Amino acid sequence: MAKAKNYSNFVEVVGNVAVIYQNPSEKNFGEMRFRLINHRSFEKKDGTKGTEDTPVPVLVKKGRRFAKQEAIKVGAFLRIKGHLEDNSYKDEAGAWHGGLEVNADSIEVLKKREDGKVENVETGQVEEIENTVDVSEQ
Repeated sequence: MAKAKNYSNFVEVVGNVAVIYQNPSEKNFGEMRFRLINHRSFEKKDGTKGTEDTPVPVLVKKGRRFAKQEAIKVGAFLRIKGHLEDNSYKDEAGAWHGGLEVNADSIEVLKKREDGKVENVETGQVEEIENTVDVSEQ
């Protein structure tokens, strides 16, 4: 696990890249922004199953070069480890923009296997990712 600077603000999210808003050029490794879609399955109190897709904005700050940055494309399956950061601001008209986003400390490129497990493309490590949440108590 990546070592977080502040354990009270550590986040790990797995999902597919939906949109890339800002991509650094090859010459200038500036900030990169994209939206990851986290897929979650759950069982309701009545026993029916549901799914929820949560969009998660991700920021890769300037100077953070990940060897697999070129692998971050729409549809890529990633694990992001990082911390939450507030990028909200008030414009001249007084309207608020932005919000919370995940500031990436590490990015792992994953691939889904036929057996339902997930494999880290770089290390070859295989694991199961728990994406089912029991909400029957809620």
